[in-house]
Amino acid sequence: MSSEHSEVCDILKVIRPHLKRASTPLSGKDIGSAFFGIRNLSMTHPHVSKVFKSLSQLLETHVKEIDGVCLGAVLYGLQGCDPSHKETVRVLMRILPHLKSCRYMNSVSVCMSLYGLQNLNSDIPEAVEVLNLLTQLLMGVDGASAVNSVSSDEFDPKSEEKFDVWSDHHISSALYGLQGMHSDRTEVTQFLVVFHDKISQFSGPLSAQAMANAVYGLQNMSSNHVGVLKIVGLLASLIRSSSCTINGQAIGNMLYGMRNLSSDHDEVRALLAAIHEKIQFSLKYGEVKMTAQGICNALYGLHHCTSDCVEALNIIRVLSPLISSTEGYTSQGISNALYGLGNMSSECQDVRNLLTILYTETRGCPDEFSGLAIGSSLYGLRMMSNKHQEVRRILRWLAVKLARSRDEMDGASLCMSLYGLNRMTSSDLAVLNIVHLLAEKLSTTTQRVTGHHLTCGLYGLRNMNSESTEVRHLLRVVTDKLQKCDGHISQMGFDHGFYGIANMSLGYKVTRNLYQVLEQMELVQTPRRFDFSADDAIDRNAIHD
Repeated sequence: MSSEHSEVCDILKVIRPHLKRASTPLSGKDIGSAFFGIRNLSMTHPHVSKVFKSLSQLLETHVKEIDGVCLGAVLYGLQGCDPSHKETVRVLMRILPHLKSCRYMNSVSVCMSLYGLQNLNSDIPEAVEVLNLLTQLLMGVDGASAVNSVSSDEFDPKSEEKFDVWSDHHISSALYGLQGMHSDRTEVTQFLVVFHDKISQFSGPLSAQAMANAVYGLQNMSSNHVGVLKIVGLLASLIRSSSCTINGQAIGNMLYGMRNLSSDHDEVRALLAAIHEKIQFSLKYGEVKMTAQGICNALYGLHHCTSDCVEALNIIRVLSPLISSTEGYTSQGISNALYGLGNMSSECQDVRNLLTILYTETRGCPDEFSGLAIGSSLYGLRMMSNKHQEVRRILRWLAVKLARSRDEMDGASLCMSLYGLNRMTSSDLAVLNIVHLLAEKLSTTTQRVTGHHLTCGLYGLRNMNSESTEVRHLLRVVTDKLQKCDGHISQMGFDHGFYGIANMSLGYKVTRNLYQVLEQMELVQTPRRFDFSADDAIDRNAIHD
């Protein structure tokens, strides 16, 4: 049932007064059943929020002991939680003592618990502590019995049997529940290592839904961690051995889940290869139709893949024909798709072919682009050169969108936009138009613009010269903003700034003024050393210093 139905709300209004007046102790089964019952209700609805609050209070005042099965049901019921709601943290705090005293939780309950965390993230300390305690409980689960195919997530409050089974449904549910967790937390990577060891004997098969959910749950996991790579490698093997077909939504979800995985790693390339094979198999034996959002999510997920990666190019080749058969592209979707190409070079013919298809199919999008959409789109071109007509067409189109955008751009969006031009020359009118429009946006914005934003943005001018009035105008605006900006500028930031204007002629006063302002900030090393890679990336999620 959904909290959108008036009948459900009517029932909740009747139930809540009785919950508030409850005087007798509740068993773990009672509270588990109650939370399990509200699992599909969103806390953003006021009646749900009030019932949730009452149940949370009862958990603290009326429940003395909860076994692992009932705890799993309680946590499973949190899947509709709003992470910004104060009651979410309170209920986690009230669950923690019960988790700490829990001696055993079977595999099904562990997976149900994790699935319930899907709307929570690793910025919530209590959620991370829950994950840490689940890891400890998982270590007591027998991984050798991972051969059963139980797929039901039904909660039976009468059952306290200690059984440990691993099914594709439960494995994928557990990983899906981690979608808000970041692998920079050691608690997250420790869980992944333990979880991999427990499920490593599972040989499949994975259903299409299980594949999609499992990979989708990795969306905030970086491939720089061993635990992440172990899971990625296992999923690649399981997907490859599965004989089922997948639909368009599964394709989009799986590739989106790879958005923080780098193609530098064998395991990631293996997963890309497995997904590519599955798409080809599904095109041949099934029916694959992707929505515009699905296409854009899929391309967004390739953000950390390079055009040197054959497996990533195979994905691009197989997706390209599907783009032409899809309608309904939005500004957000288009910007996500272009952002996903941020490590792809325009020297690659497959990449240029994709740009042509994207331009042809999306140029009719009537949406006004936000500042973030502009920044994401231009940043996605950071490895592209305007010597290619496919790139120039995209630039001309984006210049029109930028000119029509009424959105006030913030420092991060402006920085991404400028940085994305770092392989463009000022010999092209489309590039100069964009430079001029960005200068105007920068000069008029009332949003916070830091020195970090400005110096990293200057790096985007490294292949331009100061002979054009548009570039000099931008330099003048940046100089003015630097004199008024706040925020610390790192040495790398200064190096980026000086490197970006290295080709500007000192014969122009505006260039000399900019050099003088940068040098007067007294953080520049002398002599300056440009010993960083020209391919250094700026992550749009980290750009808000």
